[in-house]
Amino acid sequence: MRRFQPEYWTVNSNVEASAALTTPAQDALTVALIFRSTNDLVGLIWECDDTISHPLCRYESAHDFSGAALEFDFEMVGVASMLSERPPTFTVEHLDGSLSYVRPAAYATDMADDGMSGHIKLEFSQVGGGWEGTEPVDWTSIKRMFLSLIPEDYELPTDPPVLTPLAEDVVAHFSMSNIAVEGPDLFKWRAGVAPHRLGMTDGYDDSYHLAPKRIVDAAHDLGYCGWYNVYLGLSHHHAVAWSESEERFIVDIDKPVINSAARAWWDDLVVNLVAKGFEKIVVSISYEIIHYLMPLAWRQLDHLGNPGRSGWNPPSEFISPCNTQALDYLAACADYLIGRVVALGGDAYFQIGEPWWWDNSYVVSGGPCFYDPATLDAYTSETGLSVPTPFLASTSSDFSAPAQSAFVHWLGGKLGESTLYIRDAVKALQPSVKTMILVFTPQVFSRPMLKIVNLPVAHWAHPNFDILQIEDYDWVTAADWAKHETTYETGFATLGYPPAQTQYFSGFVLNAGDAEWVWPRIFLCIREGYARVSQTWVWARPQIWREGIIWQDAEMITVQGD
Repeated sequence: MRRFQPEYWTVNSNVEASAALTTPAQDALTVALIFRSTNDLVGLIWECDDTISHPLCRYESAHDFSGAALEFDFEMVGVASMLSERPPTFTVEHLDGSLSYVRPAAYATDMADDGMSGHIKLEFSQVGGGWEGTEPVDWTSIKRMFLSLIPEDYELPTDPPVLTPLAEDVVAHFSMSNIAVEGPDLFKWRAGVAPHRLGMTDGYDDSYHLAPKRIVDAAHDLGYCGWYNVYLGLSHHHAVAWSESEERFIVDIDKPVINSAARAWWDDLVVNLVAKGFEKIVVSISYEIIHYLMPLAWRQLDHLGNPGRSGWNPPSEFISPCNTQALDYLAACADYLIGRVVALGGDAYFQIGEPWWWDNSYVVSGGPCFYDPATLDAYTSETGLSVPTPFLASTSSDFSAPAQSAFVHWLGGKLGESTLYIRDAVKALQPSVKTMILVFTPQVFSRPMLKIVNLPVAHWAHPNFDILQIEDYDWVTAADWAKHETTYETGFATLGYPPAQTQYFSGFVLNAGDAEWVWPRIFLCIREGYARVSQTWVWARPQIWREGIIWQDAEMITVQGD
């Protein structure tokens, strides 16, 4: 492959900004940007060592740029000009950790008067650092190059940092086209694995920094085909606005759902998936939003008023099933993404993933999150009763009293109703979509209380959803095969789905250090899933790449990374 091939760049930014990398042509890339604060900075990055890709999809390490040249046309909107006091600048990191700074504008062969478009040629052996390009740069020992993109109103961060929102969002982009490279090509592996039945899964939060073409090409070369499941995630896709009262950015329901950077990435993903034969595209949403963007009124709360928080770092929080505004938001996100799948030629499937009342087991003194204002109001409004006291402080609390039992059973019904509400809202707008519910049985069966509130059988039973998806990786990693069988019993017997309408999610390996003993257990469950249900999935793409997993239906081998 060529050095600087467009799909192998990456992007990243501070959490207030948004960025996505797409590749509209073989010799072009575009970074879609949203600037929201005065300290926002987005980086377009070339890594000399490919530590991200699957081992059989990596390009070779190449640290010597001295015999190479990179030239391109550029065009940008909403980004500080090439002629400004703080123009786009390459931060060049060397293998010894030292840094050089290269101003691309110093090497422009053509430039518009406003510095927003032009042509740049970097013959690296002739490129120097500093404003005028007069400082020496050792181009034989490069680790990475990072092109910084900032808003026109950028301000240097203070110490301590103070977050200052821009007057309004700046929707921007930076494009490189007619990219030409001189110098030796890079060796790149191409896996060439035979097509197989295992389904690939991914999440936008794990993939936002990568070009969709890179992701899809690797999946295809590793033998995945037909199906592709994408979890929208917690944090990177939201349209947000500054809250003066809370002094933070939060999800903004008055803006079009899915921010413009995520929209660009999604379209590019779907186009690449369809082109490579992944016609069945699953849009997955959950009841979780990253804590720093979650509207306060949407949160599930426990008996002490603590918000329900997951064990991730940073943690997500959980939408109340009784908050209609929050449910409408989830439905609108799904509607947009599904609509794009249909418009771009894919077969759309919609997964409501792991909906639940949270147990708050990761919060000190946390209890089941049954007590947010929307839920308290709904219970009284629908039943004419007050929410029973004392509030349940633990999922192990005694709820045998008639009033507590009635409340717990009502909660289960409300969870089920919320999923059908989202299902119906999406189906009304996207009538061709097939609907799915994903049930994570280890949480459901961890306590009798949770089985009632988080397994609303009447609402989830066949044929309320077109497909049931079941998942139990806690039991798989623990090799608890008796409980694992409960997962299939739940799908087939309790919820009544036939194998032809049931799918199994296997995985995942959270920590790389556990790979040696966890993956063999996952492989056993993949084989079992092949025999028992219509489709089996592995969770997820980042772990497949990290561990260098190659799946073949006939046999499986593992390739270790460098």
